[in-house]
Amino acid sequence: MKAQVSGEVILVIAVLLSVSLLLVQVQQLANFQIASTKEAMTKSIAKDIAAIIDGMGSVTGNATYIYEPPRMWYSVNITEGFVFARGKDGQTSSIPYTYDCVIPNSIENEREIIIQKTTNCIMVGTFEKCTASADCDSGYCWSTDRESYICHDECAGHLHYSPDNESCCPGKGWDPVTSLCYDTSACSGSGDECNSTMSCCFGMVCMDATGPSDEGHCCINGWVWNSTSGHCQRPPITLGILVIPINWDNNVNYNAVANSIGGYYLERLPLKDCPAQFEILKVDSATNYGSHWTNGYCDVSDHEQTNRPSCYSSSVLSRIHACANEYSFSTGIDYDFVVGVDDDNIALYNPSQDQCEYNKGGWSDGAGFTLAVIVEATDVIVAGGITTHELGHEFGLMEQYCDCTGTSEESRCSTTDAVLNPLRYSLGCGGVNDGTCYHGFSYPVSPSVQCPFVDGNYDMNSLDAGGNPLPNGNRSAMSNKILDPDNPQQGYYSIDEFNIISQDPRMGCFS
Repeated sequence: MKAQVSGEVILVIAVLLSVSLLLVQVQQLANFQIASTKEAMTKSIAKDIAAIIDGMGSVTGNATYIYEPPRMWYSVNITEGFVFARGKDGQTSSIPYTYDCVIPNSIENEREIIIQKTTNCIMVGTFEKCTASADCDSGYCWSTDRESYICHDECAGHLHYSPDNESCCPGKGWDPVTSLCYDTSACSGSGDECNSTMSCCFGMVCMDATGPSDEGHCCINGWVWNSTSGHCQRPPITLGILVIPINWDNNVNYNAVANSIGGYYLERLPLKDCPAQFEILKVDSATNYGSHWTNGYCDVSDHEQTNRPSCYSSSVLSRIHACANEYSFSTGIDYDFVVGVDDDNIALYNPSQDQCEYNKGGWSDGAGFTLAVIVEATDVIVAGGITTHELGHEFGLMEQYCDCTGTSEESRCSTTDAVLNPLRYSLGCGGVNDGTCYHGFSYPVSPSVQCPFVDGNYDMNSLDAGGNPLPNGNRSAMSNKILDPDNPQQGYYSIDEFNIISQDPRMGCFS
């Protein structure tokens, strides 16, 4: 049995063949290709863990995440500021992280690595998973979230999650709605009366039948109090995003990608104030939901160019839409938009030039009938940024790449549907002399006219202590060059874009 977590948190963490080539040259080339592949996988492990650490560090409160590395022999050392990964053949990779409280440790060749944040510090390890206290050998089953329970030597304390009350420490109450163990003298659980949100346990709000109140009952943030039933009630889901894998090769963990997309995207929506109305829908990787599914993923290979990996025709969005409908029909679960994720470098095929444009990262049909976008998911953090950009198009937002003059009412990025492009003068972008717009280089609109290139408005949330826009690099989700895995906090919608999305009825909070 795997080790349980002790009070001191001691972690057990987790050819090319040609007549001109000699046989030895062919062997050298093959060895180089194999080594390059192993090096990429080793780097992927280090990069994934570092990204999860920083992503978890940016989230308020406790969290637990289960990461499944690529299937290869490896060892990982977590040191101060760096994740070191090493393959069996000696290939190594070192990736930095920025979060300031990570407990150093090492793991070797485990199929699952659990990354857990508690009391603001992050632990990385391998632990025994459980669904009830009885699963633990004289231990306790709890975690810092409600999805990934693991065995501990110590009982669950205040605001720890447990599947049952047997794992809560003596004297602690257990809330069956939130699965929280809590100190009844320190806070009130779900359904308990309250006179302010401060008296409710973490993640809950003092609510009455209409919304937050100074006199009411504690409910999970986003839920409302139902005076008829005498219980807190979750409002209906108003925005459901289905994430489905396409032609999946298991280069990265599908659940990691889907969860990252959900957290990243929600943080940038009006629904962040009522998260219970937002849902990320994930598929079962062991289930084929219809004729377009193979090995648990949406098969889009017939939309792929021959001998050009992951180079898709624009019609691939229709196939993703078809796979989503098969999922919906099979499960009875509706969705609003579908995000097709590919764990390889994707390209949009340009038939006029017979070229694969591998710098796309993703695309959509711009509020078209498919309700689908495609996203490159080689990096779990960047996938969230691409999704936010592409789903922005589904809400009618245009690219924020360019503008011509300080009084132009026409976006130079698009001569149609420019109304929703915030680079228009009347919507806040003043062109050349506007300090809230980031200006890159000049480009010719016509042989005789040079216009300034605008990469986009600064993010609505990217302000310094004085309320001024941060330096270049923090720009709107609809702008250019925002997909930086080392800076996951960029890529919010600009204030004008945010206001446009807020007008959609699905973005209204019930509470």
